[in-house]
Order: sequence, then structure tokens, then C-alpha cells
Amino acid sequence: MNTFLDILAKIWFLVFIAGAVSSVYNFESIIMLEYRRYRDQWESDGKPASILWGRRGVGHLPPWKGMPLPDRMSSDISGLVFLVLWLFNTPKWIAGDPELKRHLYWYRFSTLGTIGLVAATIALLAK
Repeated sequence: MNTFLDILAKIWFLVFIAGAVSSVYNFESIIMLEYRRYRDQWESDGKPASILWGRRGVGHLPPWKGMPLPDRMSSDISGLVFLVLWLFNTPKWIAGDPELKRHLYWYRFSTLGTIGLVAATIALLAK
């Protein structure tokens, strides 16, 4: 029985990691494509920074390398806002772009699927 549970735990871990990596990758892609293709929208969104990606003058750089700390924090906060907002809302600039729609779909699927996996696990362990 322990062997079965060990295998099940490893599968759970791999699915969790795959979901988390997919979620981060697709969110990063949306932010980068917004920056490259829809710069005006990106700026009006507060220059959102993503989890791993940044540009000079955009989050994740030390404040002495191009962006004052308050602006950098604003960019990071903006990124966090869209991390949640895009789970449930589709901006018009994404709706008209097939590549962005695909990234948004997979971002939602992997994020909500990973959250569901963790919630189901907690519910099962709580019994």
C-alpha cells in the first residue's frame, strides 16, 4: 500500500509542478505580448511586470538600474492585479488576438486546475 501511495504522491507532485509552470509561462507570455504588441494598453494598465520578466524601466530590476522603487512597486502590484483579474475577465485587446486568447485559455486552465488540485487534496486530507 505504501508503494501505491508513494507513486500517487509523485504523480500529484508532477501534475502540480506542470500546472504551476504552465500557469507562469502563459502569464509571462501575455505580459510580454501586451508589451510588444499593445504598448499603449500596457502603459495604461500600469506597466504590469510579470513574475520573471522585466524590461529596463519595468519591475524586477534594482531601483538604481532604471526605475525608482515606488514606480517598480507599482509595476509589480499592477502585475499581481492582472494575475487575478485575467482569470475571470478577457480584455478587448486579448479577445481580438488569437495567440493571446490561446495563452489566456491555458493560463486559466492551468491556474484554476492547479488551485482545484490543491483544494481537493486539502479536502481529502481534512476528512
